[in-house]
Amino acid sequence: MRAPRAARRLALAGLLLLTAGCADEVAGSSSDADRSPDPVPSSTTTSSTTTSTPPARIDIVATDYEWSGLPDELPAGTYPMSFVNEGAEVHEISIFRNPEDLPLDELFALGPEGMEEVVEPVGMLISAPGTPAEEEVEITLTPGEYEVVCFVPAASDGRPHFDHGMHRTLTVR
Repeated sequence: MRAPRAARRLALAGLLLLTAGCADEVAGSSSDADRSPDPVPSSTTTSSTTTSTPPARIDIVATDYEWSGLPDELPAGTYPMSFVNEGAEVHEISIFRNPEDLPLDELFALGPEGMEEVVEPVGMLISAPGTPAEEEVEITLTPGEYEVVCFVPAASDGRPHFDHGMHRTLTVR
């Protein structure tokens, strides 16, 4: 199932507004002084597996700043996908083709509407801390390369989560 374009735009716009407000609120909390800076991972590869037998479904779990449950490689097909956020911040999983191979910083700067004009979205789920996404999506993957990204700004520094390691490439054969 694919959400109508207008609904996806509203969801993305709402997410950006929500996370911007949350980032300001969290940044001003007294616990920030006790936090050490977020380390930037040396690699953008997160917990993943390669599977020779296609899964019946894809169940993604997010923590602060990585995902588990998403293989590096999948056979082409249609998969139901769920998303649970076990992290302390809002997270998303956005899967899309990037035919112009634009850098993630440029896509982020375009905003949800501009980005939708240059990428080929496959599926996206958003979840608040400690909760599952409200629904599942069914994604259809054809052979090729897909970007898997979290565009949510981090509460600690406002940088998108992909700058903290929540980005990878999914190969579909």
